[in-house]
Amino acid sequence: IGLSIIKRLTRSISPLALILTGNVMMLACIAGLIFVLGIPAVSSKFYQLMFFSGILDAIAIVASIWAIRISPLSLISPIASFNPVFTTFIAMVTLSEIPTTVKFFGIVLVVVGSYLLHITDIKSGLLRPFTKLFAHRGVLLFLLAHFLWAITPSLKKLAIFETSPTQPLYPALIGASFATLFLLPFGLRNVKKEIVRIRENIHWFALLAPFSAAAAWAAFTAFSLQYVGYVTAIFKFSTLFTILIGWYFFKEERIGERLLGAAGMLVGTVLLVI
Repeated sequence: IGLSIIKRLTRSISPLALILTGNVMMLACIAGLIFVLGIPAVSSKFYQLMFFSGILDAIAIVASIWAIRISPLSLISPIASFNPVFTTFIAMVTLSEIPTTVKFFGIVLVVVGSYLLHITDIKSGLLRPFTKLFAHRGVLLFLLAHFLWAITPSLKKLAIFETSPTQPLYPALIGASFATLFLLPFGLRNVKKEIVRIRENIHWFALLAPFSAAAAWAAFTAFSLQYVGYVTAIFKFSTLFTILIGWYFFKEERIGERLLGAAGMLVGTVLLVI
């Protein structure tokens, strides 16, 4: 749902203006929840972890919004399935979370699924589905975003356990605040220039904010309870819904092969979490 709202907003609002406006409204929602739940005690290491996580999140957010703006949702959304692949390997190094043989097979299926996203182009050469897919700028931007988002869960999980009592939502607030501050010097001018269009679409931002806040709460809570590689894999089940939304609301084409590719990638994610 969130991606479809963002896709609609990118038609009239630039990525930076969209990100800053959306983040401010999301932060207001999270801050309200924190006020109810209470602010935990944190260590100095907590802020170091969230600082670096915020930088990576800021870059990833810009890359993903730009990708959504220039590319069909049904094409780029399955690329998010690479995220748990990246996360699994990174968590092996940073958190010593070693996947099983079955989970490595799941990684292979994610790669095969990405191949199937352009399977009809195989008539132009065996590697044509890959070259066609990764020649698309939006795909590369979305892949960059999800590579960076494969790094940040490990930082966020470490930060969660630097809070006392353990409070998953507080790192979400601080991380999003850092990301917003990093983007502010670059995007404030865009917000001022597009303030009229932002006001015209404020109802969409108001709808997006609670979805984003709820997603952040769910994600950080899940990170605190389970391996980050497995958690990020579960997140990718939204891919099928995003493809169908792209077909129904935005009249995107080649849905059949994209559903096929996404299905293969999702089977891989299942193997990553069992």
